Amino acid sequence: MQALHRKQTATATITLSLLAAILVGMFSLTASLAKAADTSPLVRIPQDEAPHHDTTEWWYFSGHLRGFDIFGKHHRYGYELVFFQFNFPNQPQPIYQANLAITDLTGARFHYEQKIVAQPVPEEKNGFNLKISPWSMQGSSGFDSVAADFTDGSYSIRLAETSLGPVVLHGNGGLIPYGPFGTSFYYSWTKLWTFGEVLDHGVPVAVIGESWMDHQWYSPLALGGWTWFSIQLNDNTQYMLYFIRNGENQIAQVVATQVKDDATIHLSPNSVSETPIGTWTSPVTGITYPSGWKVNVPGGVLNVIPLQKDQELVVAASLAGAYWEGDSAVSGVIDGVPVSGVGYAEVAPVPVPGGTPLPP
Repeated sequence: MQALHRKQTATATITLSLLAAILVGMFSLTASLAKAADTSPLVRIPQDEAPHHDTTEWWYFSGHLRGFDIFGKHHRYGYELVFFQFNFPNQPQPIYQANLAITDLTGARFHYEQKIVAQPVPEEKNGFNLKISPWSMQGSSGFDSVAADFTDGSYSIRLAETSLGPVVLHGNGGLIPYGPFGTSFYYSWTKLWTFGEVLDHGVPVAVIGESWMDHQWYSPLALGGWTWFSIQLNDNTQYMLYFIRNGENQIAQVVATQVKDDATIHLSPNSVSETPIGTWTSPVTGITYPSGWKVNVPGGVLNVIPLQKDQELVVAASLAGAYWEGDSAVSGVIDGVPVSGVGYAEVAPVPVPGGTPLPP
């Protein structure tokens, strides 16, 4: 625990530096850049899986793993591995940051770490191959692999991922309205069959499960925050729900996508909503996050319940200096039929200069 607090103290210093750079990059943008984003080609796969040169870009894996160790003990994990790329004005090289988080549901632990490096944009054409040594992720056309381990040796992951459905282009062919941020290119692989190994405190655990991958890139125009959900139901339905807030912490945009039997349906913003049903206050940052949600979707209601309260990451690649992203259970009723599944929820608080960030 002391090591974690030391890491968080160091993180806070890095956060301030990176936050300053983000703000400089954001407010140096012009209206002509926004217009260019609106007229750019729509998302193409596999070409647009490669890195771009927008201000902000991320490749984001999260998932739910289960398996047995060599002694026959059953284990369950949630995991998150994300690579951020930041192209700021007047900066010699992009900044790359990676976040790794493991929710150990069997051991009732949450562990995370970040790595930051300045390095050139990889010259990729039809996929991505990103590395912040020794962490890595590679992929193209729904065939991916990720590998990362914690410096303290507590956990490591080595996973292969194969999409069981087509790519999902959100919004208008992969371009979404993004509230105060302007517009953003955004696609997902919502049904990734996942297998590999988790090394849990030196004990190998062979795992299988399901994952979700997001790729998003944009040049932000203003500050804001969001609540985001990836939901994977057992009836072969997935939802991406994005509630985007402006600097006054008001919902400015909703983007919602349903995938049913591999068909993509773009939902009306007025047809979905989220209502927190609990809270959790971080002992590290003092931020009070929503904890558990009632989510209304066409035809019914879903309950999204975190499987562990504390899944906060205090990291530099967040305008508020921290965010909450957690492995969750999903249950509810759609069209009169009980449903259940898994999900990840993310709360990115709205930054408040000189004050505690505002979660939704």
